[in-house]
Parts: sequence; C-alpha cells; structure tokens
Amino acid sequence: MNFFEKIGKTASQTYKATADKTSKIAKEAKLRILISDDEDKIEDLYIEIGEKIYKMYEKQEQIEMNMQLKDLFTKIDALNEEIKDTKTELLRLKDSKVCTNCGNTIDIESHYCNNCGYEQETNT
Repeated sequence: MNFFEKIGKTASQTYKATADKTSKIAKEAKLRILISDDEDKIEDLYIEIGEKIYKMYEKQEQIEMNMQLKDLFTKIDALNEEIKDTKTELLRLKDSKVCTNCGNTIDIESHYCNNCGYEQETNT
C-alpha cells in the first residue's frame, strides 16, 4: 500500500467516525427537544387545571374531579410516559442506565454505581 492509499484510508476512517459521532449527537439533541416539548405541554396543562379549579372556586362550586379535569390528568400521565420512554431511549443511545438506588446515570456495563456503590441488576 503506497503513501497516498494510506492517507486515503485514514481519511475515510476518520470521516466515518466523525459522521457516526455527529449522527449520535444529532439524535441526542432531537430526543432532548422531544423531552422539553413534552415538559412544556405538561406545564400548559397544569396551568389549565389551575384555571379550571379556580373558576369552580369563584362560582362556589364544590371542587371535584369532573371529566374535564380527568381528561387533563390523563393527558399529563401520557406525556409523562412519553418523557420516560424518550429518556430511556436517550440513555440507550449513550450506552448508559440509571442506578436503581440513587438515580445517578452510569455506564450500561457497570455492576456498581460510581456514586452510591449500590450493586446493579445484571441484564442477562
């Protein structure tokens, strides 16, 4: 293999590694945006719930969980589930997991948490 072939091969390998890293970073950014969007939607629903409850209070109605509020609560539950799934996908993309004891992010292959020392369940 001559000098120029070696340079070409090295450049090709470097380009591929850079492209893979860039793709992974872009995927992480998209997942973080999805999480942020869902969290914003939850905040809007909290505001809507508060307004509905206050209007009931103003009218001196008994505050109870009617169907309108239950629908909003259900939407919040669904968004929280989406956030959980997206965070799991983000961890998988980063080859990480969450310590079952303290919630610290650790390497997926770790047998013990580097924060609290808790032994992690093994994935078999």
